[in-house]
Amino acid sequence: MKAEEAALELIHDSRGIPLPEQADWWRAATLASPLPTRVHPERAESFSVRVAALTLGDTLMNAVSRGSESASRTAALIRRSDPETFQLELVTSGRKFLAQAQRSSEVTPGQLVLYDSSQPLESRSAPPGSGSGPTTSLIVHVPRRLLPVPARHAATLIAAPIQATQGPGLLLAQFLRGLAAGGGGSTSGYGRARLGTVMIDLMGAVLAHRLERDALQGDAGERVLSLRIHSYIRHHLTHPELTPASIAAAHQISVRSLQRLFRAEGTTTTELVRLLRLGRAAQALTDPRQITVPVHAVGARWGFPRAADFSRAFRSVYGMPPGEYRLRAQAGAPSQEPVAER
Repeated sequence: MKAEEAALELIHDSRGIPLPEQADWWRAATLASPLPTRVHPERAESFSVRVAALTLGDTLMNAVSRGSESASRTAALIRRSDPETFQLELVTSGRKFLAQAQRSSEVTPGQLVLYDSSQPLESRSAPPGSGSGPTTSLIVHVPRRLLPVPARHAATLIAAPIQATQGPGLLLAQFLRGLAAGGGGSTSGYGRARLGTVMIDLMGAVLAHRLERDALQGDAGERVLSLRIHSYIRHHLTHPELTPASIAAAHQISVRSLQRLFRAEGTTTTELVRLLRLGRAAQALTDPRQITVPVHAVGARWGFPRAADFSRAFRSVYGMPPGEYRLRAQAGAPSQEPVAER
């Protein structure tokens, strides 16, 4: 595999644009992006912006420095283009005011905030206090289907500041700052994908920690139970006895109650386990350290003891048999996205 430098690439820089044209240039750039947004620089005569990007597997991180501006993403702009992602933004200087899903908040340095590309949004970036410096932030974009917590639970955290000075929030903040500083180093395409997996896992840990804390404070027992069941499943994927009955028994509920819980999330226990196992198998197939492990052995490790069953299930999700998927990864060809719970 070809090694690449896992460093941010500058994709927008107003310094190369004549000052009188910068505001119009930035408005056009944001409207033409995959996440079209209408921006209004507050001081067009002195506005500046820089945006760098780092793609890690199916995730994207942006490092953004911008002057004071307001921004809106309307229903019309969502219909034009919606990547169906969640964004988790770490504010590193300045302030961000954000309103979405009938909630609003002010986010300050050392805090994270979650928002959804599929819902209208209003925001404003402002310098610290009465100063004139830029607002800077690191933004993670994760496809909704790859979020490690149920999307309907994550949606309850939209526009709610999350502390990044302790616990999982601090770990994610340190990871993002390390990447922004070039901490990814020189790595293969697989290495970049693994960094993306780490980012998704850390984001999931941040959200799950906040959700469980809020649920315990509000006595929302069903949400706590759902989060614990999802975590239990992820930690027992290699166990052949991972069945609806064993999962229900481990949480002292009936199979019927378990099925009802997952029905509310738009899936079933069996389907979730199948998709997560296939996702882990896909990661193993592209892992250079496991290149000598036979395809059928990878399937067996992740819950598919019969090679034919593994091949059929894998093809149904990834559009190709597992052996071909491995060969394409070795050749550096793009492959289908890994699957995770919705």
